[in-house]
Amino acid sequence: MYVDMVNIAKQKRHDLSSLYSGIVAGAPVPFHLMRSMIEDLNMRDAVVGYGLTETSPLLTVGFPSDDLEHRCGTVGFPLDHSEVKVVGGDGRTLPVGHSGELCMRGYNRFLGYWDDEAKTRECVSAAGWFHTGDVATMTEDGYVKIVGTMGEELVVWVRTRELGCLSEHDVRSFCKGRIAHYKVPRYIQFRDDFPKTVTGKIQKFVMRNVMCRELGLA
Repeated sequence: MYVDMVNIAKQKRHDLSSLYSGIVAGAPVPFHLMRSMIEDLNMRDAVVGYGLTETSPLLTVGFPSDDLEHRCGTVGFPLDHSEVKVVGGDGRTLPVGHSGELCMRGYNRFLGYWDDEAKTRECVSAAGWFHTGDVATMTEDGYVKIVGTMGEELVVWVRTRELGCLSEHDVRSFCKGRIAHYKVPRYIQFRDDFPKTVTGKIQKFVMRNVMCRELGLA
């Protein structure tokens, strides 16, 4: 949405002098987009936020005074009167900078899933901690970074013709007419392997960072 708004703003057909703030959530914000929001949309106080339906709906939010590193590299600071921690597979709280599951509790935590006590007990501990299912780290200054999703899997099955090979053009041509035009991949790269954790899980966030760096999108 903000990409489209920035493109329209660059046409200089509207007076945006009264616009100064807004919130971004649901996906990471690239540096170039945040700069355009500030410069072209006049949103100098734009902030980032993160949350789920179960957290009513915000859990973290940034400050208008945050620099670009915090606005684009984190999802903000935990809301007042709510607690946030990052835990490992054994349920113990992890040190700053270590990735694990993000958990929270506070006034904004939901009561439970409607008519599903088993699911509620699975996600909410006896001590009242809600397990978000998102993988995160915390910075020294208390900001939260989302780096993945628990149980995140990459499922692909591709078979080429015997002695055949794929090109970027082949992939795009196959997609056209089968899926909506805006879902056709803009960037395509071929890899021999994926970055993985020590347990063999594919690290999609690492793949995303590598692609952004190699394609100059960071």
